[in-house]
Parts: sequence; structure tokens; C-alpha cells
Amino acid sequence: MIKILPGGVAKSIHHIGSTSVPDLSAKPVIDVLPEVSSINEPDRYNSAMSHAGYIARGENGIPGRR
Repeated sequence: MIKILPGGVAKSIHHIGSTSVPDLSAKPVIDVLPEVSSINEPDRYNSAMSHAGYIARGENGIPGRR
């Protein structure tokens, strides 16, 4: 399993998006969605995730979306 958040924040990690569907053409990026207890907790780790090569999307341009 990929460990993407320090401190055990992620309860589980889900593989989502087009790369998760067998035989479907997909972009060369794997989308993951961490399941967390508090929706704001992962924001504390954006810098560490970025340093590890991940891109935190947060609201991804849509206010209130998480």
C-alpha cells in the first residue's frame, strides 16, 4: 500500500479515476483518494505530499468540494 500521509491520517487509500477501470484508456496519472477521519486533516500535510511528488488537489477549483 502506498503511504501518502504521515501520522496515520489515512484510514485507507482508494484507487480512483480512469486508471482504476480495466481496459479503459487512461491518462498516465494514477489518482488516489485517501479516506480520512477529518476532512481538514490532510491539508496539514500538503507540503510533505508535494515534496514526495504528489499533487494535492483539495477543492480542485470548486469551492466546498473535497
